[in-house]
Amino acid sequence: MVPGSWCPRFLPPMGYNDQDPERNVLLLKDWLDNCRLNHTKCREIKKTMETGTDFLPTRLLDVQAFGTGSKSLSYLGNDVRLVSLSPTTGPESDMNKFPPPYFTLSHCWGPPEKRPTTTTKANLAQRMERIPLFELPRTFQDAIEITRKLGHRYLWIDSLCIVQDDEQDWAHEAGLMAKVYSHSSCTLSALSSKDSSEGLHLEPLDEDRSYMDLMITSHASPAGGSGTKKSDMDDPFFFRFRMFYSLDHWDTLYNGKIQLGLCDDISPLRSRAWTLQERELSRRIIHFAKNQALWECAELKATAQRPWHHSVYPALDPEQEWKEWAGIKKSLESLSLLQDRDGNPVHVAAAAVTASSLLSAYRGEHEWWEMVFDYSQRLLSKDTDKLAALSGMAQFYQRNHFPHARYVAGLWSSRLEEELFWEVDDRTSASRPAEYVAPSWSWAAVNGRVSFRPKDPVWRFQSMRKNILAEAEKDPANPVDAKDKDRDRERDPRKVICEEWKVEEVNLLPRYDDQYGALKGASLIIGGARLVEVKLFTETLIEPDPEYIQGFHRHYGGLKIDGRWVADHRLDVEGEVEQSGCRLWCLGMVAEKHYRERPVIGGLLLREERLDVDGDLCVYSRVGKFHNMAVALFDGVEPRRIKLI
Repeated sequence: MVPGSWCPRFLPPMGYNDQDPERNVLLLKDWLDNCRLNHTKCREIKKTMETGTDFLPTRLLDVQAFGTGSKSLSYLGNDVRLVSLSPTTGPESDMNKFPPPYFTLSHCWGPPEKRPTTTTKANLAQRMERIPLFELPRTFQDAIEITRKLGHRYLWIDSLCIVQDDEQDWAHEAGLMAKVYSHSSCTLSALSSKDSSEGLHLEPLDEDRSYMDLMITSHASPAGGSGTKKSDMDDPFFFRFRMFYSLDHWDTLYNGKIQLGLCDDISPLRSRAWTLQERELSRRIIHFAKNQALWECAELKATAQRPWHHSVYPALDPEQEWKEWAGIKKSLESLSLLQDRDGNPVHVAAAAVTASSLLSAYRGEHEWWEMVFDYSQRLLSKDTDKLAALSGMAQFYQRNHFPHARYVAGLWSSRLEEELFWEVDDRTSASRPAEYVAPSWSWAAVNGRVSFRPKDPVWRFQSMRKNILAEAEKDPANPVDAKDKDRDRERDPRKVICEEWKVEEVNLLPRYDDQYGALKGASLIIGGARLVEVKLFTETLIEPDPEYIQGFHRHYGGLKIDGRWVADHRLDVEGEVEQSGCRLWCLGMVAEKHYRERPVIGGLLLREERLDVDGDLCVYSRVGKFHNMAVALFDGVEPRRIKLI
């Protein structure tokens, strides 16, 4: 049944096999009106670092520049031009007091032979005068026509509004990309078009996807009940039902019929890296999918078949996710009541943490790494754009999730010592970019799908509680406390290795002014590092082992010292280390679960690069991770400072 809350202003009930294409335009108007009037979340701009609401892009397309009259359709088919509505443009600067709404286009550029029309330094002045409509590719023409039909005057298209051969202009505009899309009234998404020649697919539903609306009249009170008056019973009530031959779901139309990876044939836009932040930062999006139009905003995901259908996923419910959550609130309250041995309150900053703040922090981390997982699979024409194409999302997360953290080449300083352990999901297809993109310790240094699982709030609470209790019980004047600490380390020697290493310095060298964008270089200075040199082997290694029935154990590749297996490993890029013949080192960083009843260590597998003459430090780069290394191998290894690039 069609819900009563869906009351389209423009679109009447559609009959079976009614193939009028103009009905799709009416549907788009209904979606826009419904969202503007009824969705409170969508009225808010997805803010990045600045709070102002009067932003306008540097340049916009004026799609009504050459209209011949006041009628709404008089300018259809006419040319367009670039305009600048910024405060520095003179007479038009008054418009910034009330910035006019504008649309944005999200589209695939396609291969070099099908690249869209662009603005360059040579034709910028001409574009500001006039752009003949017939010179533009079909996708641009369709976007202009739809913008006009939906009652808007301004449209932003990247290839036309950014000077493509001006490096400084491109860098400046790339840094503004987050604001361009977050301030846009609506984004038109060419979801099913591989390049700019294929257009925005706004065809009517085919016969298999068409529907029929039925209106049923009832004289029964919708509320029911025995107290219904006879006069009320005489008033008719109308129920609207929609019948489908075949029903498509939103996620299937957007993602394609796949479980992992990206569907390049059904939704090619979905496979492009730049378009991720274009979607995530937009308040409203109309996706022109292969079979029908889709609507997406903060409160509604809908299809042309079911334009009212609410497909937005529910928020995380901690009570359902973690059985321990019920007792965390009380435990957090008890932490603020801690006392020292003299009965005085313990003032520990972490004790002010609330259950909601723990959950909020986890949501931010989880959403960030879900996005990185998606983004790392997407394609770029230029590998060097990898961080630049994510700059807008980094700014958004900085403001809304990690206000006290520093953005560090795709990672966050508040969780840096954990996030260094990201891993590549498919090493056989992973590769290194031909040019410098990011430091080796950043996931952005690898072309391939990467993942990281943040610590859940229950784990963080338990760890925090343990630290606070230890702080409350410690008495600096009592030498027994230091002895107790030493005894704890003797019982679990992994603590010596895993608790002493720290990231002491983070050094970033941005390529342009955007601190969230492309980098020329970056490094970490790590103190307290303990390294053990190893060799990589790929052949089968058979070692005597009485714990196995056969009396021996086969290792199919791994790390070895003096011909004996010492640890398992996971390279970031398959075959990269084997061909280089370099020196490899294991940097012990994290205590792992006991392996065959012995304490073991995990960490990063590093390649020795050179000696940093200026800092007198050895320089290393990450090539992978290692696991299950015996703690005893670190006996006698002195901690030192290293540089990781």
